[in-house]
Amino acid sequence: MALKTDTHSIAKLRQAWKLAGLMLLIYGLPLHAQAPHPKTLADVTKESVARGAQAKAAAATLPNTNGSYKTFDIPGSSYMQAEGINARGEIVGAYQDTANNLQNFVLKDGNLHLINPQTGMPEYLFLTTQVAINSEGDIVATYADGNGVSRGFLLSEGEYTYINAPGASQLCAGGGTWPAGINASGDIVGWYVTQECFLHAFLLRDGGLTTFDVPIALGAQPGTTQASGINERGDIVGQYSDTTGNSHGFLLTKGNFSTIDVSGPLAQTFPLGINSRGEIVGITFATGGFLMSHGTITSIDVPGSSFTVPYGINEQGDIVGTYFDSNNNTHGFVLGRR
Repeated sequence: MALKTDTHSIAKLRQAWKLAGLMLLIYGLPLHAQAPHPKTLADVTKESVARGAQAKAAAATLPNTNGSYKTFDIPGSSYMQAEGINARGEIVGAYQDTANNLQNFVLKDGNLHLINPQTGMPEYLFLTTQVAINSEGDIVATYADGNGVSRGFLLSEGEYTYINAPGASQLCAGGGTWPAGINASGDIVGWYVTQECFLHAFLLRDGGLTTFDVPIALGAQPGTTQASGINERGDIVGQYSDTTGNSHGFLLTKGNFSTIDVSGPLAQTFPLGINSRGEIVGITFATGGFLMSHGTITSIDVPGSSFTVPYGINEQGDIVGTYFDSNNNTHGFVLGRR
């Protein structure tokens, strides 16, 4: 049965998907392992700030990442996430406008461009808070259809193409297909949610979609794997949960998995992006935002912020992300490292 597309229903669904995007991307919570009482957006914001305060204290033990921070906002937005940056310095992300609509955007040469799939997606209802870009300017993102199902899409040279993983289901909150990263060759990674509310990672390459999970031998709980980034060499990063509910990062290189635990196995590590030099950015609840570069881990912490989330890193090493200020408002940042 199709969801009623009245204003109230659409507003509620937008809020649900905004929350799902936050929880899945920033917190990586397995849907089948959520608490009995769903968290509100306010709960998630308070948690992030509380965890951020703890992380800032712990981050003092890590050296700072060298570079210069530049912050930015989308005029009129009440919430925003800056999520990807390519070699040309083009930035993609999502924000909530004055009408409480979620919008995906591209910042190019100082100009704001909206990603509007309505003309290319007949079942389009609204966008979600997940978007990525490669060096060619190709964009992957997720939208919700009239049934409340998240569906991925690729925007390349003005053309929209569906991304739907076989087995993806609408029966779970936040269900469907979530592309999260794309490299210069057009390889796309992400995850999808099954009708049993399990998460599985996927790789879409040359029109063929393959699924994968972190092996149980590494301590992974089945159905908890999410892929969040891929570089030009085909290295993939993401996260999974173990049988006790702790989250760990992973790196998949040439078919081999390795675990990424920043500040120890209990720190809850979420890698979110990787570049062709193998530099990885992400967050941990122990130390906040981090950069892992050639075996060295440094802190990413916007001055004056309460919590910093680095989402993406380009080939030159520039880092883009989102931070919370002392009033729990969100802003974008770019950390230039050239």
